[in-house]
Amino acid sequence: MTTQAISSSRPEWVRMAIYADALVTDLTGLALVIGSGTLATHLGMSSGIVMELGIGLFVYALALFVVASRWLTPRNAYLLGGLNVVWIVGTELLMLSNALPMTPEGRGLIMASNVIVAVLAALEIIGARQMSRG
Repeated sequence: MTTQAISSSRPEWVRMAIYADALVTDLTGLALVIGSGTLATHLGMSSGIVMELGIGLFVYALALFVVASRWLTPRNAYLLGGLNVVWIVGTELLMLSNALPMTPEGRGLIMASNVIVAVLAALEIIGARQMSRG
């Protein structure tokens, strides 16, 4: 009976959404590291910064994996969804500020990736609500 209550309070689909977030984050980090020179031109950043961002995403992807596999709680799911929202707002503000000389392709790439991040954030936040309601 207790096992059933625990599994129903932690829907497996939320765990899968966080794993998907980890995979997307990891692949984005890989793309940034491998294509740092080309992407730097489109994003208006130095290739070193693009590479460091990619490496940072590898670390974040690892953290996502650990949370999904070991520490899945409503609070952590809310936190991950919230961090995704912060990422979206931050990158959109960066584009609006024109602080970086981004190309239209670079802006499009960021907007497209933010759509994916928004879907993942929504899944994590909805899942956190379901878990907290039991």
